[in-house]
Formats: sequence, structure tokens, C-alpha cells
Amino acid sequence: MRTRGMVIHASSGTASEPPAALLVMIPLALFYSALTLSAACNAFMWTLDLQNPIISSGTSFVLGRLCVAVGATVLACLNFFPQATKQLSRAHRAFTSVSSSERLKLDAAKFAALVVMKMMFEFYAYWKALTSFMPCSESLELCAWYGAAFVGHAAFMGLARVVIAPDATSTTEVPANARKLIGSFDLVLALMCFATSRLAMGGNGIVSAFMGAGFLIAALYFTFEDKLPKKSDNAQSAPA
Repeated sequence: MRTRGMVIHASSGTASEPPAALLVMIPLALFYSALTLSAACNAFMWTLDLQNPIISSGTSFVLGRLCVAVGATVLACLNFFPQATKQLSRAHRAFTSVSSSERLKLDAAKFAALVVMKMMFEFYAYWKALTSFMPCSESLELCAWYGAAFVGHAAFMGLARVVIAPDATSTTEVPANARKLIGSFDLVLALMCFATSRLAMGGNGIVSAFMGAGFLIAALYFTFEDKLPKKSDNAQSAPA
């Protein structure tokens, strides 16, 4: 499972980097603030349903959707935003540096375009999830829309054969097996969003709740995996 973290680290990084132009930073902050708020609104509304349901239904029918909305909120704020910021900052630095070769500038432009593509999938997913909420209704299909964001992430991993290095002076090739592995994780998250919705619509509230809880656990893991205790150096150097 560390493979995902290592590749994301290569394309995003964890160390503090010189800030990119405000032209890049401010729109990203506003964009992901909107996504975070939209998912938080859905989570809040379902919290109210837990306390005083408008429509009589089992608690399990609300829990699954609530877990997906909470997971989507955490991901937008603490995962998607810092990743996109670092990725676009590096692409911006590589593209605008006078010392960058034409090849590097072209790679930076392509990489930035893929990041923007990923962001458009995120926007569509969160916007559809927010606008699908109807007062006095079950809104069972709502959480399925969040899956579109992870389809975009899977497409990004499939197309991003190289990423911009931390110093923005070169590119780093991402192994095909690592891209496939990460893309598979993203597709699993998309399927979990869809399954949480479909299971609830089919009357399987308890199974839907477990699926939504699984999504939330996965979202928290992928967001905070870099902060989890790591193995010793000897263990890390051993062959997998």
C-alpha cells in the first residue's frame, strides 16, 4: 500500500516549496474551498437526517451516504487541494523558468493540462452531488456522483507517464505498474461511491452503510498515509 504514497510523493511532494505565482495559488484555494464546502453541506444535511429524519427510513440508509460525504469533504480539503497545488506550482515553475529546455516546458504544459483535467472531473462530481440533493427526499443517488472524481484521478494516473520533479528542473518517469496500481485504487473508490448509492436504492441499507464506511476509511488512509508510522529502515530495504 506504500506504493501509492511513494508515487503521489513524487508528483506532489511533502517538503515546503517556494510559492508559485498568486495567479495559480488563489484560484486553487477558492476552487477547493468550494468543493470542500459543497461536500460538507451534504454531510451536514444527512447529519440532520440522523437526528430527525424527514422521511422515515432506517439509520443505515443515511450512514452510508453520510460516510461518503464526510470522506469527500476530507479528500477535497486535505488531499486534492495540496496535491493539485504542488503539482501545478511545479509545472508553473518549470514552464516559466528561463533555464528550462523546450522539452521540459512541453512536458510541464502537458502535465498541467492533465492536472486541470483531473480538477474538472472533481468539479463535475462535487457539483452534481450538491445539486442532486432534494429536500424531503431520500437523495439515494447523490453519493454515486462523487465517484466521477475518482474516475478522473484514474484517468490522470493512466495518462501521466512523467511528473515534474520536486526542483522543477526535470521530469520523473512513473513506472507503468505503479500507475496501474494507483489507478486501480481510484477506480475502487469510484465503485464504492456507486455501490453505496445503488445498495441503498435497492433496500440494502446495512450493506450500503458498510460500503460507505469502507470508503471513509479508505479516504482517511489515503489522506493521512504519509503520517502513519513507517517501518524501520531495515524493513523498508527488504525486498517486497
